[in-house]
Amino acid sequence: MEELEKFHAEHGRVIGFIKQNPTTPAPHPNTGYQSWPFSNGRYRLFFKLVKGEEDMVYLLDAIDNRMVNIEVYPDNLMSSYEIDD
Repeated sequence: MEELEKFHAEHGRVIGFIKQNPTTPAPHPNTGYQSWPFSNGRYRLFFKLVKGEEDMVYLLDAIDNRMVNIEVYPDNLMSSYEIDD
């Protein structure tokens, strides 16, 4: 339960930061999405700023950077090895 509360607090903190600084991270050239790490880099929050009469920030995804995340980072490789007989 403590880890969930810690995640929730960090997530709230990063959302507050993004709300105040939505143009700080540059958009990815291919997707147009922006992202910001939180919780000492363990997680990354993806979002998109849509400018208009009233700017809107859409939260798209949150990932755990300790995982492979092939959908987000298709060039990442999983370490593997072969067992010698």
